Amino acid sequence: AARARAILRLAALHSRRGDFHRADLLFAEGFAAARRGVALPREEHLFFLNGHAAMKAVIGEHAQAVRLCEEGLRLAGRARHRSLQEVALNLRATRANVALRTYDYEGALRDFESALRIAESIGSPANQATVLNNLGVLHSQCDRYPQAIAAFTEAERTCLRLDEGPSLASVHGNLAMVHAKVGDFAAMESALGEGDRLIPAV
Repeated sequence: AARARAILRLAALHSRRGDFHRADLLFAEGFAAARRGVALPREEHLFFLNGHAAMKAVIGEHAQAVRLCEEGLRLAGRARHRSLQEVALNLRATRANVALRTYDYEGALRDFESALRIAESIGSPANQATVLNNLGVLHSQCDRYPQAIAAFTEAERTCLRLDEGPSLASVHGNLAMVHAKVGDFAAMESALGEGDRLIPAV
């Protein structure tokens, strides 16, 4: 278990550095070592599964990302502990993002809405803002502009409560794009101005 844990931590570090090929090999080796030895605690196992799934999604290995998300969600079960619920939220959000990239809009909507319910239940406004922003993107791609504007506006309110500048700038950019699509150019310019004020001067 100690060897598996060390390998998986190294995998997570390589993933954060963008060395995805090395990280992928180490994740596979670490999980294999965990299966051969003493199983990792569930919370720790889920943490690494979540990292591996997110990495697979980033590099476009969508089927593998979904498989890892589903493995993690089975392991999480109906966990009540906040940290396990947060990992389940992240796994659902990762699966939703994969569904969005592969044009499975209904699947993405189900997972984003489920992730949002978890974020609300555990009182995690940062996760709420992220999921709401992604929901807005989904609605925008499906030409559901009123729903997109509502999701982005709620994400904006949540970010303002958190004083989350970079996230808020992203939301303003998305709002501007949707306002432009519906021809509300005054609202578009307002959103762009709000976002521009959050970007540090170079």
